[in-house]
Amino acid sequence: MQSDGFVAWFRNEPRKPWSFCVPYRRKGEDRPLYPDLIVFRRIKGKLQVDLLDPHDPGLPDASEKAVGLARYAERHGDFFGRIELAVVGEKNEVKRLDVNKEAIRQKILGVGGADHLEAIFKGQA
Repeated sequence: MQSDGFVAWFRNEPRKPWSFCVPYRRKGEDRPLYPDLIVFRRIKGKLQVDLLDPHDPGLPDASEKAVGLARYAERHGDFFGRIELAVVGEKNEVKRLDVNKEAIRQKILGVGGADHLEAIFKGQA
């Protein structure tokens, strides 16, 4: 995340009664996704909320979670600034995909598995 207008961040703990949860589908079943960080920024005098989910595209459910976050952004993105998936790539560089941006969201909605998701992060898809 860039520090533009940074106010605060909150660690969204999974499976607590107060946790922020985004649904995703896995094997025909609804599952919970708990984006790790909720970041608050002040932009032009208004508070903006960003969601950030550090992501391991190699995990078995990574592509479904990415699609779930993109679907959430499609429906509720107007309430947020950035809704980002992030990975630490080669040479420890952080790569981010903001699924609140239409072009990126469309790529993620079409993800066909872990290899495809990794290719998107690498800019190859």
